[in-house]
Amino acid sequence: MVPEKIRFSISDTLSEFFEGEDPSNPNSFTFTDLPPGTYEIIVQDELGCNILQEVTITEPEELVVANVDTTRKPVLWLPTVRHS
Repeated sequence: MVPEKIRFSISDTLSEFFEGEDPSNPNSFTFTDLPPGTYEIIVQDELGCNILQEVTITEPEELVVANVDTTRKPVLWLPTVRHS
């Protein structure tokens, strides 16, 4: 069974619609490079029926790396001895 196609639009361009970008999952679309904020998304089916959804994108937590020793440590190589 082939899923019905839906289209997506996101504010500030609620008049511009996008269709799914993955043929194996046509009812998904990835919006990239959106800054944090609240967005309205309109999803429209093939019959033109719409649903409005509000989505909030938050700023990711800051990644902190501390107490990292970056000095090189000497490596001790031991020869392998084989007994016959």
